[in-house]
This record gives sequence, structure tokens and C-alpha cells, in this order.
Amino acid sequence: MSRDTPIHHWPILIVTIGDGTQFTCSAYQVRGAEGATEVRWQLTDSKGRDHVGPTCVPGESPAQVQRRVAEWWDEYRRHPDVALP
Repeated sequence: MSRDTPIHHWPILIVTIGDGTQFTCSAYQVRGAEGATEVRWQLTDSKGRDHVGPTCVPGESPAQVQRRVAEWWDEYRRHPDVALP
């Protein structure tokens, strides 16, 4: 994916995963290989590494985002070579 653009009207959230990993989550408009765009959470870990995370859902509460990111991260860790929704 390329040409990521931050979306400034979405909140920036701090999410802590069950294993203690902490992410700063920011919404980004991401353009895929076929040119389609979607809004995804960019997860930045404590070492400054960025991960393109799950899709953003308008109106989700911080608790819902916490669950979505945690579930996405658990699946990503099990299958790091597979593109996840």
C-alpha cells in the first residue's frame, strides 16, 4: 500500500493489547495496489514501528476500537504473511 494520508478529524487512541503491547492508533486513508482507498488504523508501537491495522468503523467507541485492534493484532501475529481485513 502506498500514499497513506492521515485523517485529522478521527481521534488518536492508545490501545493496550492483552500481551502488554501498546499502540498509538491513528486513522489513515490508505490506497491499495488496485487504487481503491479505505480508512484503516495505523498502529505505532513503542519502538516507532508502524503497522497498517484493521479498518476504521465510523462511530465506534474507544472500547470497540480496543477490541477490534486486539483481535486484529492477535490474528496478525498468528499469520503475519496474510492480508487481514
